[in-house]
Amino acid sequence: MLDQAAAERGLTRNVWVATLVQHRLRDDAPPALPERQALADAWRQIRRVGLNINQAVHALHSATMTDSRLDLAREAARVAAMREDVTEQTRAIGQALKGDLSYWRGDDERG
Repeated sequence: MLDQAAAERGLTRNVWVATLVQHRLRDDAPPALPERQALADAWRQIRRVGLNINQAVHALHSATMTDSRLDLAREAARVAAMREDVTEQTRAIGQALKGDLSYWRGDDERG
């Protein structure tokens, strides 16, 4: 059962047991491999969106100029879509952290 529980988290048996004990004693166990990957993916997405937001804001500013050929509504829609991306990725990070913490605290029925 230890091997199975460890494999489900992408850990060796020894690392799984050490992480469980560490978390129960100090409440600071690192996220397991699947959660670390989810967090890294979400971080990359948010970073990408952050870079795009700067470009979109610049485009919105340019679109307000009288001689601009940019479509203000289209640029505003781009910013709204990026906002939705940030919300989605923030939710993903929260779910990954919540899932990891509940696992190590024993909140699930597997113990």
